[in-house]
Amino acid sequence: MDTSDSEITRCSVSDNNQDGGGIWFYNCKNFDIYDCNIDHNGAGIKLIKSDFKISYCNLHRNMYNTIKVKNSENTVIQNCDIRNSYRTAIIVKKSNCNLNNNNIVGNTLYALKYVSDSCNARENWWGSITGPSYINSIFGDRITINKPSLKIFPWSIKSYENAGSTWDTKDVFTKLEVTSERFKPIEFNETDTDDDGCPDWWEEKWDYNPRVSDNHKSLDPDDDGLNNIEECYTDSYGSDPFYKDIFLEVDWLECKNPSVTNKPPDDLIEKIKNNFKKHEINLHVDVGNLGGGEEIQYYNGLKTSDLRDLYWEYFLHNALGNPRKGIFHYALVLNDIEELYGDYGGFVFFGWDNLDTIVLDAQKIHEWFKEIERGRIIVGGIMHELGHTLGLIIDDHDGIDNDETSEILRQSFWKYRNYKSCMNYRYTFHSLDYSDGTHGRNDYNDWKNIDLGFFKNTNFNLPSK
Repeated sequence: MDTSDSEITRCSVSDNNQDGGGIWFYNCKNFDIYDCNIDHNGAGIKLIKSDFKISYCNLHRNMYNTIKVKNSENTVIQNCDIRNSYRTAIIVKKSNCNLNNNNIVGNTLYALKYVSDSCNARENWWGSITGPSYINSIFGDRITINKPSLKIFPWSIKSYENAGSTWDTKDVFTKLEVTSERFKPIEFNETDTDDDGCPDWWEEKWDYNPRVSDNHKSLDPDDDGLNNIEECYTDSYGSDPFYKDIFLEVDWLECKNPSVTNKPPDDLIEKIKNNFKKHEINLHVDVGNLGGGEEIQYYNGLKTSDLRDLYWEYFLHNALGNPRKGIFHYALVLNDIEELYGDYGGFVFFGWDNLDTIVLDAQKIHEWFKEIERGRIIVGGIMHELGHTLGLIIDDHDGIDNDETSEILRQSFWKYRNYKSCMNYRYTFHSLDYSDGTHGRNDYNDWKNIDLGFFKNTNFNLPSK
């Protein structure tokens, strides 16, 4: 933020958070990004109130948008290879942008969208000699319906051979393996005859021999991502080492209007718990009943940068060794978060080192959907974002987080109508459930594919699309 006259050269930014990972800039001037590989991030490069030149970069397989330019006066994107975006390659809003000599190919929804002010997009390769398309087609990548502010002709009739970076990430970088333990082990001040980490009473309760040492740190008989020591810690919360458990703490911001609350309603919490129960999973939701969950005092001017501070203060309580880390998913229900993060009403982020944290802007979403009860918006949003922390991301299915599934005139609305899941924007606040894959063509079995350990062992390094 707030920097100028700098450059990023020959860097790799890859395999990051499905919502927000990538490079973000706010109020930066005269900045160059040159010869970089920006691959498989939630958002590749995001520019707000910033002037940039992006050149000779590979920008591949990014999720929601590869490049987003907003409220910026002078952005140049040239000689880049921009392809296989899971949603939209380039978004230009209230900005002036020059986009030239790029390959923009194979992007799922749009190559270029929301153009306003002025955009010179001449001399680009759109994947077809006939140029870009205004509808979904087998020809060139789709762009927003042409406006006077958007110049696209003439376009290139062949791919640019010199577009993109000059190197390959996998030839330069190798992923480091972290072998040391980062967290203090959970300890119990109770009799543990065999000194295996779990006290005698717990082993007797669950038919382990308290006189024979077991490797409880590695034992996870129900395969729910929680080892036996963690199951012992949550025993008083109803945890069962032989039955899958998910723990979720919810904190909510006090509303300025005392007649409105951000606390999720008990009846809808019970509804989603019952939906998990049908699939032999116990969902435990802490709204003040499991050692956490509380109302956060109201205050104005909530910034994106405050979110991680809230995570540390209200979830970890500023304790590095808090055992709830890696056991509980965490949700923050807030109001009026600054627009810096984007136009999202909800998202997930890395509270510390894994994708364990849910954020909902309840006020923003309720303003969008005034006809839907606020409590349903909150619980539906939590259910949707919880799915992301369970590994349901847009790599898995094109019906997940697809803006066009909720727009009746769009192809995706009809294509994914059978995907009756809260991960589908069309059903987020209506089903309060994941899909089991039985509804027909283009449905997806969320329940079969959730990964209960994803929130504590997050890995976005997936094969090419």
